[in-house]
Amino acid sequence: MRYATISADIVDSTKLNANDTIRMKHYLVDFLERMMKVSEGSWGRVVKGDAFECVLLHPHDALRVALMLKCYVKSFVPEAKNLEFSKYGIRIAIAIDELRTVNQSLGIIDGEAIYRSGRAIEKRHSNVKGTMMLCYDGAETEALQAIVALCDTVINKATSKQCEVLFEKLYGIAEVDLAKKTGKSIPTINKHSQKAGWSAIECAVKYFETLKFE
Repeated sequence: MRYATISADIVDSTKLNANDTIRMKHYLVDFLERMMKVSEGSWGRVVKGDAFECVLLHPHDALRVALMLKCYVKSFVPEAKNLEFSKYGIRIAIAIDELRTVNQSLGIIDGEAIYRSGRAIEKRHSNVKGTMMLCYDGAETEALQAIVALCDTVINKATSKQCEVLFEKLYGIAEVDLAKKTGKSIPTINKHSQKAGWSAIECAVKYFETLKFE
């Protein structure tokens, strides 16, 4: 059985001040709660306050969850100016492969999938080469890697407010409900969506969700 794992770390986390570091940890914990509502059987953990790893029972959820994580972190506004963080937010590696042990009560994720996503993060030292990767050996691997890289490029160009809108839409919130939640007009929400490239992101996620990773 194949699982999807996601390993991630915050870009330029050492430049976040003490208060922002604490806020970021709470941010990531909050994300885990939301993630479990969109991907049945998923769970994860925050590591050292600025890193993250999770396991998804259904691999076809992986792109949606990874993009949600990217947008959620990029919507975070640090107290001190941090250009690298504002542009990239977080490095993310998705791996789709087998796992030997998955035990949520003991917090154990062990096997090839988590090794591959973890190693991919360790090797990605340059943000300009991309901050989102897919490790997968199967049909259409190169095409899927290209889709992931293109989504990453689109979101890297989005502002924190645009990322906030993208996150909620990936989460399944309709624009009319999002307008009520944020106190903004529907045209404003729609404008943020269009400028952030929502139509392309939505197409990519829907396509990824049709795939069967066996």
